[in-house]
Amino acid sequence: MAASVDDRVKVAVPAIAVQSFAWGLKNDAWQGRAKTISAAHADAASDLGESEVNAKVCRKLWDKIIPGVTGDFDCPSLLRLFAGRPLLILNGSEDLNCPIGGAKVAFASAKSAFDAAGATDKLKVNVAQGVGHAVTPAQRQDAYDWFVLWLKPR
Repeated sequence: MAASVDDRVKVAVPAIAVQSFAWGLKNDAWQGRAKTISAAHADAASDLGESEVNAKVCRKLWDKIIPGVTGDFDCPSLLRLFAGRPLLILNGSEDLNCPIGGAKVAFASAKSAFDAAGATDKLKVNVAQGVGHAVTPAQRQDAYDWFVLWLKPR
């Protein structure tokens, strides 16, 4: 999020982090993200009078922690702001925390913005097939190579 709005960040490699929170809520794919901080979600459910964590609880908690994260400040919107600067996105096809369906919404948003900026060479998406919430050794090497490509002295 910070890299999108801070032009001091010249190159970014979000690893297992690109998703659409709104997509997750609309498509009943919020559970993985909720489990990452289960105590906060359980407390929010209790505070809201819900018997268990559900999409309503997630929406309320997420928008309280990061206002707008399910709206204007969701990842697909923020990635567009990075267009023109080198961006490598790493994800796993089976990541329950960043479900591939929501990630694809973000990928498409980034692609559209990078196309419009005439910077298609500065966007790369690497989705490791069959991988959950982890960065593979090959993806790690891809990240190193990306930084060298775009940060080495010219």
